[in-house]
Amino acid sequence: MKKLNKFKFLSLIILLFCCCINFCFAEEKKGYQSETDYAPFVKNPSSLGFNPDYSLFVSALNQMQQKFIENPTEQTLINGINRELNILFKTAKINQSAHISSLNTISSEIQSLSVSTGISQNLLWYASIQGLMAAMDDPYTMLLTPKDYRSLMEQMQAGTFGGIGVFIQQDKNNGNQLTVFEPIEGTPAYKAGILPEDLIIKINDEPTKTMPIDVAMAKLRGQVGTSVVLLIKRKTSDKLLKFTIVRENIKIHSVSCKLINKTIGYIKIRTFGDDTANEFAKAMNALESKNIRSLIIDLRNNGGGLINAAQDLCSYMLGAGKTVVSVSDRTGRKNYLKSHGVSDLKIPCVVLINKYTASASEITAGALQDYGLATLMGGKSYGKGSVQELLPLRNGGAFKITVMHYFTPKNRNINKIGIMPDIKKEMDVTRVGRPGDTQLQAAVEYLKNK
Repeated sequence: MKKLNKFKFLSLIILLFCCCINFCFAEEKKGYQSETDYAPFVKNPSSLGFNPDYSLFVSALNQMQQKFIENPTEQTLINGINRELNILFKTAKINQSAHISSLNTISSEIQSLSVSTGISQNLLWYASIQGLMAAMDDPYTMLLTPKDYRSLMEQMQAGTFGGIGVFIQQDKNNGNQLTVFEPIEGTPAYKAGILPEDLIIKINDEPTKTMPIDVAMAKLRGQVGTSVVLLIKRKTSDKLLKFTIVRENIKIHSVSCKLINKTIGYIKIRTFGDDTANEFAKAMNALESKNIRSLIIDLRNNGGGLINAAQDLCSYMLGAGKTVVSVSDRTGRKNYLKSHGVSDLKIPCVVLINKYTASASEITAGALQDYGLATLMGGKSYGKGSVQELLPLRNGGAFKITVMHYFTPKNRNINKIGIMPDIKKEMDVTRVGRPGDTQLQAAVEYLKNK
């Protein structure tokens, strides 16, 4: 398999994935709902890690008015700001309401609110910017703090760190309880028996109920050789479980592979990051050297990542000049991302998907399904058909704004719909990659007959 010469398209555009951070894999909102926990910032405003101000607000306003997938009205934005400020006031136990009247006068009004409430202007501007973005009821549009942004980049760039090897999220349907999304195979968490959907009740005897996600991540990470104690509530039992796990160096590889039954290649793609396509090529080379006759690509529990990575990876299977995905902006204008023609997939292939297969994973699955190059098996995918642009800021944070919708090669809009597998095979997500993985077993049996 040839090495890919990457062609960069819209290099800042990303499709966010559902691993480790609280702004990923959000449930679709029904009406206005704040995604920000202001309690830590009320107690210690410096914990924001940067100093939002009027100029940052103006920058956010310009981005929303020029790039967001829908054209927001001024009143919609003002309503969002007032609602968010009132959430901040309620958290700070201040008996006062916000009444921002105009975007033109907001600077003086924020100064007055700071005097009357005693809340720092930086925190008021932070809430105002979040209100701008939350006004459109889009769970993927927000201002990322420097900590959030670093966490995201660390995952996308496959960094190395001392930890236990687990992806975490906050469960929106369970009071934002800290929850395991997936333990990484071969890591201390995986070997200790931590499972997807385990609730982390305590970390080192400290309750996690209101713990910010970045704080939880920092507590899980640490010096190699040290241990962390987790108190776990498993959904299948009322009994609390205690795990003492020793930290190791964790290297997040987005691709892993193995041989099944001597002739079936298996490739697990965990995220779509900077090096995913080249890791996929190496995996294919390794499997092809063993003369595989069929292939399983596992996209289960993969919430996506870079749109370029999906385009590049599909180029190893679609041949030259084929549409991988099309994206449409607020004007309805479409751009087509085409395969670079690295190679063609010429052996039978099954792609495994489930309810946590999202964004870039759905682009890949949808393209292979539309071209008839793979049989999709498992459960219906998540249905994230929107595209975000990531705009790094000088202060270390970033704006993340939904700027496009995407469509499969056959022009299917899967947003909030998902992709239906060709062969439906439901399974408990806790069994992915573990004994009792009936979806993987079904894929193997299917390919034996090909």
